[in-house]
Parts: sequence; C-alpha cells; structure tokens
Amino acid sequence: MHFNLLRITLILSTIPIQTKISTLKIPTKISNFFSKSKEKIFHNEFTHISNIELTNLYGNISVETWKQPCIMIEQRKNGTVEFMKNSNMITNVDGQTLTAHSHIQNNYRGNFNIRILLPEHISLKLKTGHGCITINGHNGPIDLVTNHGNISIINGNNTVIAQTMHGAIMVQRKVIKDDHCLNLQSDYGNITLMIPQELESELEAHTVNGKIISDLFVTLQSQTVQLNEQTFKNMRQHVQGWIGQYQCKENSPTILMKTHNGIISILPYSNKKFKK
Repeated sequence: MHFNLLRITLILSTIPIQTKISTLKIPTKISNFFSKSKEKIFHNEFTHISNIELTNLYGNISVETWKQPCIMIEQRKNGTVEFMKNSNMITNVDGQTLTAHSHIQNNYRGNFNIRILLPEHISLKLKTGHGCITINGHNGPIDLVTNHGNISIINGNNTVIAQTMHGAIMVQRKVIKDDHCLNLQSDYGNITLMIPQELESELEAHTVNGKIISDLFVTLQSQTVQLNEQTFKNMRQHVQGWIGQYQCKENSPTILMKTHNGIISILPYSNKKFKK
C-alpha cells in the first residue's frame, strides 16, 4: 500500500505544469472584456469656406494651418460600443459658413477629438463643453469658449476672444496689428501672455482673488492716490496703461485680461514650447 502511494506521488511530480501562459493572458482578457472601448477616425474636406462655427461637447479641438485651399476636419472618436453607435458629427454648409457640432445620445461614455487643418485667414468660432482648445499659427479672427478646459494660442496676428470657466489661457503673440484686440477671460484659471517688449498696446487687466505680474515694462495710466494698503492691493489686482511706451494713437491694439480666481502673467515672447 505504501509502495503504491509513493509510486503515484513520483508519477505526478514528473508531469509539467504550465502556469506562465495562463497567468499572463487572463488579466488582459478580463481588461478587454470590461472596457469594450473602440476608436474610429473620420476625415471630411470642405472647399470655398471662409467661416467655421464648431461645437464639440466632449473632447479637444486642435487647429493648424496648411497651404491647401480646402479645410480638412479629422474626427477621432473614442468610447464604448454604445457611444460609437449613438454619436456622430453633424455638419452643414450655408454659403461660405461651415457649422458643425458633435451629437451624443443618452450620455454614452466617449469623446470626439477634433483636428482642423485650414488656410490661415479663416474666421474661427469654436466651443467645447469638456475639452481643451489649441491653435497654432492661425491669422484669422478667433472666438473661443470652453467650460472645462485650457486654451492655448501660439502666434497669429488677428483679434482673439477667448473665455474659459475652469481652465487656463496661454497666448504667445509676436504681432498685434492696429485695431485688433486680445480679450482673454478665465473664471477659475491663470492667464499667461507672452509678447515681445517692443510690441506696444493698450493694456487693461483685472483679477478678483489673484494678482497681476509682468516681466515687461508697463506704463501705468496716471492717477492721484493715497499710499495705503488698499492702493497697493488695487495695483496688484487692477492695471490700466500701456505695454511699453505710451502711444497716442486712435487705432492702437488693445489687450484685455480678466480672471476671477487666477494669476495674470505678462512674460517675454519665446519660440519655445510653453510649459504648463
């Protein structure tokens, strides 16, 4: 009896047990089973367009210029199977105006990330619900709104209106033409403006619960005040004057910046990528 038991034990000990493959594959299969996420990429081209009005509820928008005469919109759609089936981008062309908005049914989980390639002088009006907006090298007028997301604008020379509820705004601008304006507003976020010292512009900046700092010289509008704590606080939170030297011109460019809870910073222009 003891001899047979010993013999069975020796036989079992010689059988190879392969556990390496199963332990590696099981977690991957479980992860894929529960996520069920998909990704699809769509491209649309449009011609003879001078204005774009685009709303993206869930996802980022990035804009770049190119030498082609047409506009290309790339939609990168990510989400669950239900999201892929029940969401789409609706576009319409009326004359020279292209309107587009993302349509999502029943709040399925997912997002659109949109990339736009376009000629440099197209007029842009972009809005996101939850997403960032990035624009590089565009010379047309820009009107941007986002509820939850950052706004970054690199170079260009036209009027910019940018507003975010919860996010930061960063603008790198080497040129601001006469009669053009930068109007930047953030409720809960910092505003950073990077411009060269030789750029001359009217300046008005306000923050409620933050401060205003500038590494560039600012000529303040003259006023008569008492030198007390309230005056010093107002100077940190309210600035009105000129970037550089005062220029008495009727059509001078204007910079307006306002934040409720955030810091307003005016820094020297740099071609280097801005670090958040």
